[in-house]
Amino acid sequence: TEDGEVVEDPSDYRNRAPFPAFHLLRGDEVGAALQGPNPWLAESKGRSSEVVGEAVGNRNAEFLRSRGVAACRADLEACLKAAKIACPRGAKAA
Repeated sequence: TEDGEVVEDPSDYRNRAPFPAFHLLRGDEVGAALQGPNPWLAESKGRSSEVVGEAVGNRNAEFLRSRGVAACRADLEACLKAAKIACPRGAKAA
């Protein structure tokens, strides 16, 4: 904000996996998904994997923003609690 306050964006939770993660995608399965009835990928049909990845990332960001910071933080805390790991920097759900 203008007064220097940091505003947390729920879309930042896309990159806050509590554990290292690998995303294994098979080209033929991604291709089949792109041919399906996915309106949010319509602009990506026939385009490069970078364009498709960007479309997926944008959709995920919109979804997280619709949930809000408190819900995203609570989900992260639940994952960490289940694994018995302290939440980074003492973050608590609002």
